[in-house]
Amino acid sequence: MHDKSAELSAKRAGNLFFLLVVVQIAGVLVYGIAGFFLPGLYEFAVSTVYSQALMLVPTLLAAACSHLDRRQVFPLRRIRPVQIVLALLMTVAAFPLGSLLNTLSSLPAGNTAEQMSGEIVRCPMWEMVLLIGLAGPFCEELVFRGYLFQNLKRGNRMVPAAVLSGLLFGLLHLNFNQFVYAAGLGILFALAAEAGGSLWISILMHQAFNTAEVWMMYLPGNNARSAGGAADPAATGTLAGTDVVRALTISPADLLLSAFLAAAGLAVFFLLLKQLRKNAYPETEKEK
Repeated sequence: MHDKSAELSAKRAGNLFFLLVVVQIAGVLVYGIAGFFLPGLYEFAVSTVYSQALMLVPTLLAAACSHLDRRQVFPLRRIRPVQIVLALLMTVAAFPLGSLLNTLSSLPAGNTAEQMSGEIVRCPMWEMVLLIGLAGPFCEELVFRGYLFQNLKRGNRMVPAAVLSGLLFGLLHLNFNQFVYAAGLGILFALAAEAGGSLWISILMHQAFNTAEVWMMYLPGNNARSAGGAADPAATGTLAGTDVVRALTISPADLLLSAFLAAAGLAVFFLLLKQLRKNAYPETEKEK
């Protein structure tokens, strides 16, 4: 009976991911055609809301059709202040790893976020913080650390389920650069959500990470926008060969330093992860 239940849970996760891929492809086609007649749809804020809806709506429909307890599929259990502090510290610890993976994956494929930064900074900062920093991570966590991860871990052990959910998270970004660092961070988010016993942990971490990224784009020294507020093509990587030239300027010493910081940050992350678990399950830890 347990094997059948686990198999059914894994099948639910697989079916949802297949549905998400189909919806993404169809959604892009529909969006492209509609935008041809209504150019206003191509505004960055509109496209961001649309892309999040393409993930969230199918997930909520799948959860409703599965008849599973929503508290199991979306474990949004209340967290305490100490857990919030630990989640934020874990985000800081994971940041060097995200930066390293982003740098390495941008060498052959270019930096996707940097290429979009020109469009982003033309929008009001509060709007981008709301959409990219807060709303986007909330939707993505419901999908990947919520429905997908919660179903996958019933059919697998927890760590393989975290790895698989992270890989699926990366794949749905549909480009190599974002796949690499989204997959890496997605695995850490899943481990954190499991250790903290609540989806709010990974939501908070994801939101903190994205908000920091958005904030850095708007810093005065950032060349993503020119004095007139328009995007600087060289800064966004849209000029032919710009990403290649930038990649060649990254020295081995810089990469070694980044790797060291990533390894140190990862070690701190797992120490904090252990502490997070102790705070979430104090009775279990005492029994050990």
